[in-house]
Amino acid sequence: MSFLYSSNLNDIKLKLISKISHVVVKKHIVKIYVSDKAFLKDVQDSKNLKFVKNCQDADVILCSIVGKLSKRCKNKIVFTTKYRSYKNSKFVFGAIFWQKGRPNLIFRASCLKKRGIKLPKSYKKYIDK
Repeated sequence: MSFLYSSNLNDIKLKLISKISHVVVKKHIVKIYVSDKAFLKDVQDSKNLKFVKNCQDADVILCSIVGKLSKRCKNKIVFTTKYRSYKNSKFVFGAIFWQKGRPNLIFRASCLKKRGIKLPKSYKKYIDK
């Protein structure tokens, strides 16, 4: 992913989230709910992302602690910023987390299959079977 050479970590995170969101949600503008404001500082809408204040209004949810999500929001596409939350919650669609200063991405194969989402070939290596 060539966009990772950006100098601003927040820009890298925003570009990563945008790219992933558009791969899993086939919409021009994807609505995202971010519960972990520390993950993205100074979150602002970008040209293809709209940040919403309620998880029920979102296409994609990004959170660190999935246990705090409303039951109505757990049926959305949920990404976590913590690997442990990904492993411990079967409804979590994937994880975006930093390890040793590098971004890591995981998609849960069962969630992809359940929603009928086919990822581009370049994302196949990120699928956790």
